[in-house]
Amino acid sequence: MLSREEEVLNECNLLIYQGNLTRLSEVIDETGCLKYKLHKLSLLHLAAWHNQPHICQFLVEKGLSPDIRETFSQKTPLHLAAYRGNLEAAEALINSGARYSKSKHTRDSLCCLPIHYAALGENQEMIFLFLKLGHLIGPQDLSSKGFDSSTVSLLGNVIDILIRKGNAELLDLFSSAQGISAVETNPNVRSTVYVGYRNEYPWTPMHSAAVMGKVAPVEMLLKKFPHAFCLSETFQHLFSYSPGEVAVLEGHQKVAKLFGEQRERIECLKDYCSFSVRKDAPTYMQALLEAFLERDFGTVGEQLERYGHHILSINAFDSHDSRYVELDKLNFFSVASRCLSISFFTFLKKTGVSIPEEEFRERDTKEMVFFNWANMDINPYAAGFFNQLEGLLAIPKPV
Repeated sequence: MLSREEEVLNECNLLIYQGNLTRLSEVIDETGCLKYKLHKLSLLHLAAWHNQPHICQFLVEKGLSPDIRETFSQKTPLHLAAYRGNLEAAEALINSGARYSKSKHTRDSLCCLPIHYAALGENQEMIFLFLKLGHLIGPQDLSSKGFDSSTVSLLGNVIDILIRKGNAELLDLFSSAQGISAVETNPNVRSTVYVGYRNEYPWTPMHSAAVMGKVAPVEMLLKKFPHAFCLSETFQHLFSYSPGEVAVLEGHQKVAKLFGEQRERIECLKDYCSFSVRKDAPTYMQALLEAFLERDFGTVGEQLERYGHHILSINAFDSHDSRYVELDKLNFFSVASRCLSISFFTFLKKTGVSIPEEEFRERDTKEMVFFNWANMDINPYAAGFFNQLEGLLAIPKPV
């Protein structure tokens, strides 16, 4: 049985969906529900979700902050409007003072700006709305001290998101519009090599395209940005993996050759997959690790079927090149993230193996960007969050 507050909120959701401002105003005055939350969302979030600009403006005038956050993932109404492609609501929020760039009030728990969710929702007009408002990818003046971490995103930048989504048309448009700043900033200017990640080893959209193994986006990026720093021997020491090495490890030899990487996979494995099983780990973990390093997912599947999916969360591994080992024992999700293995997460999805929600919170700085980016379509703080709202905020059809 619904509580009185829940009944009021459901009525408000319907009224907002209908655009019935007159009745909504009456309900707010009658019940004092302005600060109630439905599924952790404010009324302003609901107005942004249902693309009701006049209601957005009304609610801000009534006292709701245009940057009000929901409590699960810290998203603002503008994040929701951006994902949905609700241009009218987005413009109303911005005109009412909602912030969209370079502010702690603009970032959610994944450090994403609204433009990142416009990309996740593949909304071209919304992406270019934000681009018209300001430069959101990196510092406009690379020598400026004004660089700040508000451009950091645990899903990568807009280019990375579009690569993961496989949207070649938007990828082409956006990279043409933004130029080299969409791909990287000068590694000589700041210790953070690439604006887009809070990540210990530098990573660029070249790496994202390489790990996906699709030829077309790689050729597009190489044609547009042949002098990118990650392709230069001068800056090679700044990257734990080159794009070519990433492609080789995932078995994408054709893509690797586009990046000039001629080595076979077995050679790269020796150099870059330095993992071992801890002495206190179950013995079958060794077989699981070996199968994974060979990308033998048939054997990986057999191990999971025999011992249970929970074995992926056991902290059973060390990495010889990791200074985190003493503090954080690695589980299998850690290994896959440090090996930059999109194929492993694709395998999990195909076989119906779910990733526990807590894994999205527990990654360290060496893992969290790749882990969140690779799993953005099921990430409970990214696409998974919006997918859930689709059901929760749906308006029942009249009987």
